[in-house]
Amino acid sequence: MPAPNQVFAYGTYERYKSTQRIFTQWLKDTAKRLASRSGTGSDASGTVVGAAGASSDKSSTKEKGREKENIPLEDRNASFVASEPAKIHETWITRMEKMVTTIVENAGPEDIPDEQIINLKVVLKSRKEVSKFYAGDETVKAQNASHQQIIDVFAGVLHRLEDLKSRFRGNGQTPQGTVENNHITNRFEPLGSPNRNPGSDGETSSEGEGFTDNAGSTVHNNGPKDNCRRKQQTSKRASGRTSSSTVADDSSSPFVRNEWVDGFHFINKENELGPDNEPEPDNQPDSDNELDPDNDPLDDYMFIYCFFEDFNNIRKYISALWQDYYNGGSVHLNALAVTTNAAFGLFSHIEELIMTDLQKQGRAQPKFEHITNVLSPRIEVYSPQGDLNEGQQSDKTRADEKKKRLARALGRHPSEEWGIVTRPERQQLTDRLINKYMLEAAATRVLKNIKRPQDKSPRLPGETHLLSSAEEVLDSKTLGLSDIFCMQLHIDIRVALGHKVGNVFTTMQATGRTVTQTMEKHKKNAKGSRASLFRLLDDWQDCCQKTLLKDITLGGKNAVFKALDIDVQAPEFVLQKEDPVWAGLLDFGAKLVSNDLGDQFASVVPLIEAATYLYCAAKAAAVKVDIGLPSWPDMEIFMNTHTSDSVFKIGLLQSPALPFTILSNWEKMMATFVTPELPVRSKAIAGRERSYEIGIRTSLFNRYSWFGERKQANPSQSHLSNQGYLDEVIFRRLLKKDKLLSNANIKRAVEAARKRSAAGGRAPEMRPRPGQGSDGDKSLELLQILDDTVTKLLDGGVLSLDYFKLWDESVRLLRKVNKAFAEDFNGKLSGVAGVPDCFVVLPMLVAEELRKRATEDPAQCEILGRLVDTVKKFLEEELDLHVV
Repeated sequence: MPAPNQVFAYGTYERYKSTQRIFTQWLKDTAKRLASRSGTGSDASGTVVGAAGASSDKSSTKEKGREKENIPLEDRNASFVASEPAKIHETWITRMEKMVTTIVENAGPEDIPDEQIINLKVVLKSRKEVSKFYAGDETVKAQNASHQQIIDVFAGVLHRLEDLKSRFRGNGQTPQGTVENNHITNRFEPLGSPNRNPGSDGETSSEGEGFTDNAGSTVHNNGPKDNCRRKQQTSKRASGRTSSSTVADDSSSPFVRNEWVDGFHFINKENELGPDNEPEPDNQPDSDNELDPDNDPLDDYMFIYCFFEDFNNIRKYISALWQDYYNGGSVHLNALAVTTNAAFGLFSHIEELIMTDLQKQGRAQPKFEHITNVLSPRIEVYSPQGDLNEGQQSDKTRADEKKKRLARALGRHPSEEWGIVTRPERQQLTDRLINKYMLEAAATRVLKNIKRPQDKSPRLPGETHLLSSAEEVLDSKTLGLSDIFCMQLHIDIRVALGHKVGNVFTTMQATGRTVTQTMEKHKKNAKGSRASLFRLLDDWQDCCQKTLLKDITLGGKNAVFKALDIDVQAPEFVLQKEDPVWAGLLDFGAKLVSNDLGDQFASVVPLIEAATYLYCAAKAAAVKVDIGLPSWPDMEIFMNTHTSDSVFKIGLLQSPALPFTILSNWEKMMATFVTPELPVRSKAIAGRERSYEIGIRTSLFNRYSWFGERKQANPSQSHLSNQGYLDEVIFRRLLKKDKLLSNANIKRAVEAARKRSAAGGRAPEMRPRPGQGSDGDKSLELLQILDDTVTKLLDGGVLSLDYFKLWDESVRLLRKVNKAFAEDFNGKLSGVAGVPDCFVVLPMLVAEELRKRATEDPAQCEILGRLVDTVKKFLEEELDLHVV
């Protein structure tokens, strides 16, 4: 079941249930509405009763005619399987037939939307696949026969609805208010199997599944040697990204500009809110439960099939990405680590939602428990008891008890045993960064690889601490399906990387050294208005040294060794060297926190913004006199972190771009500065609308930062689930246009969705965009969007921007400009020229000098010529940038 007000469905099973729920609800609502409109009544069980005033003869004749026209609900080509379990669905089948009959006899063209027919096709396709999956299992033959009967009923419903639609088209009637096929083909194909052969069961594979293998293929364990697979994977991956970007960047899309709110709705029924933010009462009679898809006793089998389907598809996708990274493909390490960890999270989240749903129904889960028991790793313990005498057995028992007491004591008093970090600090890191099983797996690997030295006293025959310790690790808790699958995916990654696994660790340590050096350099600049940031920079420097340059797990491992009487030091960096996901996420987290801290540091006083206005004024003047001015890539990225409707950006984008106008706009912005008692920050800049990249960075920060407090949650996004970072990233990526991402617009989308939910469905004018519906986003598509988004942020986006470096460069440019205009400024900055913050007024002073000359012609204005020369010389000599 989806989380409260969850935006996206993550798993195949969850999307299947949501799609079936939508169709079943539409069927019931439409049948009741059409029965009322045609003058007939419909009781709670779906029985259609003739109107009270109808003529008996005429009614009888009419009913007989209708009976002749009725088409059996079972598919004509399907074989009916009579079995005891199938009898429980007789009432359900009867009600379905009556409701469909009511719709067929009374519906107009506008009453049968294409959307619901596609929903039914999705449900039918999914059920057929599950039935085929269990066809050879004799233990569930009866249940599968019952399932086949349901499939036949759904096939009959589909046949009748499609026949009705074809008759409408044959009569020349055009449906009004329905969803066009070209808008929803991709949206409502949530369960398309990437492993299906094109044309199987009369259906074709989705175009968005080019990243998967052909039917029947498996991920080979020879990873790096599979060059053909890598080339195929890379080309398909690149084409997929291009397609995604094209859709998102289409600024001419009317849906993006005007109607995006109509496409947003909650996917779950249980948490739909009314106008007063209270749950809507359930007005459905109890008898409707027979049609409720949540009461389907076959869900246990659907769950198992869908879970394995998701796992296999995700496993192939992630493994292929790591193979591409190994072969030097276009995969960014940090994006790959984030996407892989998101896959781990998806496994856990899907399992949690499904188990909650099944437990709510109070049904036993023998199949789930059976699968778990089969897959759970077990160590075949060699029992030495037959080789021990009575005294040795007693000694072994006492040794085991002593070992357990030491382990329990270690758990109660951990603070002195964890070395450079305390156990709570380490817990915070693992909670925010990655699944904790990685640490356990690495610790077990260390225990297995270390040879215990020979004790002074002989050990008991056949006893090994390593064997018993590994056994305790696995037997200490029950491993779920998601844990087992995560371990399997971890093995796939290690196989794909081979001997290059240590390269990730090397990259991580290089990042750690860069971050610590940057913090040390800029702590001296954290004074005056930035003094409050000194402690943050110092703490982050210390944190990076502990987590990236030192082994935070070493103290814990040594404590475990001590408790187990292993008198050797554990080797350093085993986890970081052996687990590329862990090292990659540490590297990504360090860049993420440093980027956010740099933004805070630079935002105290708008020196970068002042340098931006001087740079843009020089560019505008250079164009007038035909002088080539080098582009400043970092500054261009910085400007893109502001939306086009922000005061900061408006001052730069006025047409025509005149130097004097640009500098004068900065003067207007300076007039809005707050009083010195408050943070020295322009109201216009502090209240600016940040680009969608900043919102995504905040979402990723809240998920992957183990330093400091999480960012304040946006109250307009309180509808997001506890898997919120993924929801937020996808949500913002799909609605990336600046005007759409204001808090007011997001809040408006939520309110509109709630009103439609309270009204019993979606807005009739909804025209969803392809691939962006909440029921139609596949797990792989979600991971692709996440990977693509993080990659864009790292390659030319906000996460590629070093705010500290840009701040240094901006201050140097401001010093150059101040020196070039020192005589004109007539000592206005004298006495404070050594303090960078004073340079924030430089654009104002240059504008004042231009105003004195009363000219805007760069060819006749020596002031602008001097500005262009100063900026050009700085870019070429200081930054080594040149005109291309």
